[in-house]
Amino acid sequence: MPGISTGSSSLLAALLYRVTRRRVIHHFHDLGTNNLLFPFWIPLVTDFIHNTEFGYEDIVQKLPAIKRKRNIIVPYILEVDPRVPEDPEARRLLEGKRNIFFVGQISRHKGVDILVEAFKLVERQHPDVMLHLVGGCGDDFRHQLDREISSAGLSDRVKFWGFREDAIQFLRYAHLYVHSSPPSRFHESFGRSVVEAMALGVPTACFRSGALQEIVVHEKTGLVCDESAASLAAALNRFLTEINFRNGSGGNARRRYEELYTALVVRDRWIRFFKPTREAIQQT
Repeated sequence: MPGISTGSSSLLAALLYRVTRRRVIHHFHDLGTNNLLFPFWIPLVTDFIHNTEFGYEDIVQKLPAIKRKRNIIVPYILEVDPRVPEDPEARRLLEGKRNIFFVGQISRHKGVDILVEAFKLVERQHPDVMLHLVGGCGDDFRHQLDREISSAGLSDRVKFWGFREDAIQFLRYAHLYVHSSPPSRFHESFGRSVVEAMALGVPTACFRSGALQEIVVHEKTGLVCDESAASLAAALNRFLTEINFRNGSGGNARRRYEELYTALVVRDRWIRFFKPTREAIQQT
């Protein structure tokens, strides 16, 4: 079951599976749940899947009853192929430059307004640096960002790419990746684009939003900042100024990806999970 909404419409199937001693697996895609029926769903589940250790700890605080079940931490499978076809125009604009990227929903809850404020604090010290925003954006928020960028004289330094299915091609030209979701607005359950950046040896700057503080190892694969534009700007400035630190963090990020998040590693964890565990089922 990919969520409680699916579970609530599958109660008879779950009952049948439990009676016939088969497994009912619930996969948490988001952090937590506000569904009032969830406590009644828990007895029907044999296994709960979480994307991160942080996600498991978060849901246990809200629903401690799931601790009596089998809980497994398995990240998403990410197919990161750096050989995707290139957009020649994108390559022309990106190659040879120090590019800062954000990939995701361009919205307030993702903190893109804070990222723009941070960029305004560092761009004068680094006139060669560009900020690239890849993802869909609502009209009202886009107008707000356009006004802020234009008033700061940065229209030629901030590029909106819109939603792109080939976002991975942009990260090949990233000097830094920023995931700006602020914890006061939103908690990330995983951080897909962060892991994709890690796969390409790109370090990340982020806030302590949900599982990001688990995926990004502070001072090793990136920098985890306090929630403010000034703190994020300080992180960006450090990466842009201390080249050895930036390169070392990128190398560490790549190694961490290979250890934890490659498709081969994650598939192996899924295979081991799906092996018959009659004893585990009988205990639930």
